[in-house]
Formats: sequence, structure tokens, C-alpha cells
Amino acid sequence: MLRTLRQCCQDEYRQHGTSGVLRLWPALFIRAIMDMVAEQFSMEGGRQMQPIMRRSTILTYSAFVLFVLGYLTLMRTSDPVAPFNAVALVHPAVGIAYRAISISMDIATLAMLLCGGLVLFSIIKYVRASGDKLIKLFLPTRRHLGILGIGTLVVALCLTLYIVSFGVIMGNPPQIAGQPEWLALLIAIAGVFIGSALFTFVILLVSSMIALAVSRSDLGPRVFSLVRICMAVTLLALAISFGAALYWMVALWRDAPQFAMSDAGLGQSNLTWVILAVGAMVLALCLLINAFRQGTTVRLHALLHDPALHKLP
Repeated sequence: MLRTLRQCCQDEYRQHGTSGVLRLWPALFIRAIMDMVAEQFSMEGGRQMQPIMRRSTILTYSAFVLFVLGYLTLMRTSDPVAPFNAVALVHPAVGIAYRAISISMDIATLAMLLCGGLVLFSIIKYVRASGDKLIKLFLPTRRHLGILGIGTLVVALCLTLYIVSFGVIMGNPPQIAGQPEWLALLIAIAGVFIGSALFTFVILLVSSMIALAVSRSDLGPRVFSLVRICMAVTLLALAISFGAALYWMVALWRDAPQFAMSDAGLGQSNLTWVILAVGAMVLALCLLINAFRQGTTVRLHALLHDPALHKLP
């Protein structure tokens, strides 16, 4: 493509000079973009779609982990569950929504476990065929660890600023008996930052190791076809879970406003975690939709460009 571009520019320069080359550039640029897109989606035996499907699989796993963290954070607000059960007995819609959240999460978890099992089986099969060591596929390089460290610091800093500043804004600053407010604030910032950093590092490290194993393996198109089905089930289940979670919170505020505003419900002490959980769920769904769109798009282009792939499920 570069050789053709150079030849076209040389011919145009001989005929019309610099102005001709400048007039030619817009058309050549558009054609180059179209050629690159066509080359990206031209499938030969399904091999070229693997990088996109790998990214889609990794993105799905990351989105699921993020949604689970948001789900666990939201469920933290309903601990202890006795007051919420009492409200659910009086208002059945609250209890139904809560059960819908749990059931949908169970379905999504089963789908992801099935997806993970398929991927792990394919990775082990690839290792046996290639003769590589399994542990090498999971080990991050120094560059990966550097990126992981930077990501950990950024996430921990954002979480610390959000949690501490939200408490101060809501009139609930950290307090330690017998200590000035500024010292209590510094201790709270340090504690939240260290805890967030350790938790984030573990989550990112495990996720990165799984992502590296997937990206370094040669997974076949049949595996990706099954993964795409699990991806669709996961997306549907998490969307239902998120919708049920929103309805659960709205129903609490509508049917039991006094309880919802109390510290035992979704009041000021839990509002920080509720907002954080909803934000994590929304971001996870956006990532999962993007992953599913990528997987579906590359599959459609594969079917259009390679009739042999019609035989795949």
C-alpha cells in the first residue's frame, strides 16, 4: 500500500507539481483508511479475528470483575439484612427486586465460570501443543508491572479523594478521640489510600495475569464462538441485575422513605458506597457492551469474508 501511495504521488508531481500532490492527498487518505479497515476485517480461516476476540474476551472479564465489585459494594449497604427483610415483608416489590439482583448475578457468574473453563482448557491445550510452560503465559513483564503500579496508584488516589472528600462534604469528617481534626483527616487519608492500593493491586494483578495468558495463547475460532455466547448471557444477566438494583433502591425510597434515609438503610453513612457501586456497575456495563459489540462485529465480518466460517457455531 505504501508503494502504491508513493507511485501515485510521484506521477501526480510529474504532471501537476506540488499543487497536484496536495489535491491528491485527501482522496488517498480516505482510500488508505478504507483499505486498512478492509484489511483489518479480512478473515483468512478466522485467524486474523483472534486479536480482536482476545481483546473482547479480556474486556468481558474485566467488566465482570468491576461489576462484581460494584455489586458487593452495594450489598454491603444491606448488611445487616434483618431491617431490609422487614421492609421486604411489608413491601414485596422490594424483596422481589433484591432476589432478582442475586439470581441475575448467579447466572452471570455461572456463565463467566463456563467461559473461564473453556478458555483455561484451550490455554492448557495450547501449552501442551507448543511445549511452553504454563506459568510463563501468566507472568507479567517489567513493563506490565510498571503499568500495573501506575494504575494502582491512580485508582487508589481517586478512591481516597472520593471517599474522604464525600464524607467531609456530607458533614461526616473523620474523627479520632483526643486528636485534632487535621490529624484525623491525615490518618484517614493514609489508611484509605493504603487499603485501596493493596486491594486494587491484587485485583489488577490477577486480572492482568489472566489477560496476559489469553493474549499469549492461540485460541481457536470455535472457542471464541462459545465465549461469545457466554458473553451474551453475561451481558443480559448483568443488565437485568443492574435494572433490578436501580428498582430496588427506588422502591426503598418510595415505599419506605424513613428507613431509606436512615443509617440502617441507604442514608448518609451508606450513600458514599451506593454512588460508588452504581458508578462501577454503569462503567462495567459500558465495557461489556463494547466487548460484545467488538465480538459481534468481527464475527459478522468473518462470515461475510470467509464462507468457510459459516460452518462454525
